[in-house]
Amino acid sequence: MKVRHWIYFIAGFLVFWLILSCLINNIYILPSPFMVIEIMIKLLFATSFYSSVFMSVFRAVLSVIVSFIVAVLIAIISLRNHFISSLLEKTILVLRSIPNVTYVILLLFWVSRETMVFIVSFLLLFPIIYQNIFESLKEQENLWHDVLMIYPQSMYVTVTRIYIPLMKSAVVSSLISASSLAFKVGVMAEILGQVQTGIGRQIQLARLDIDLASVMAWTIWLILIVFVFDALIKKLLHLITR
Repeated sequence: MKVRHWIYFIAGFLVFWLILSCLINNIYILPSPFMVIEIMIKLLFATSFYSSVFMSVFRAVLSVIVSFIVAVLIAIISLRNHFISSLLEKTILVLRSIPNVTYVILLLFWVSRETMVFIVSFLLLFPIIYQNIFESLKEQENLWHDVLMIYPQSMYVTVTRIYIPLMKSAVVSSLISASSLAFKVGVMAEILGQVQTGIGRQIQLARLDIDLASVMAWTIWLILIVFVFDALIKKLLHLITR
């Protein structure tokens, strides 16, 4: 049923796009879907396509992994230390109030473009993952507080035998939301930072050439990559947590 709904949606969208492009009749404002699909196919035969996709995927995966590991470790520490949790709460509030483009501009003064992409992704992913994990840990702490007071356990046993098994849903939702966001944030940082290789770099070059069809082709490829990556993450997490 879901597949059929997707087919209807894509078919309807393509028909609407085709009609609108015919009415506008200007490739610099809205190219036809046939033109964009043709460019997408041509990209498959370009070596720059695969190197750009690889670098963007690598940056996204690395930022998700590092953000997740750091968020889990700090969430566990914050659970035991009220001062740290209070400090992080205020820090995250500040981080979320800063516009994404401000991160890019500031970091370009201090670090390389490649490093900037990773740090920007981390600064945006870490608060989301940390908050989900910390809230889940806090909920489990409240549920098991009385039991652990009667039957005290070491920190290692408490985390590995109680918290981790009960936090599967929080971990899964955090990784799924973070993986999708990592691509969007990463490509945005690639465009603004003008990195040497990446999907964002290709979109930026197409924009400079006033080639809207190529911009749309790369954007559609990005959407497809995110869909595939999201499906792989869900499948992997299902195999691990079942």
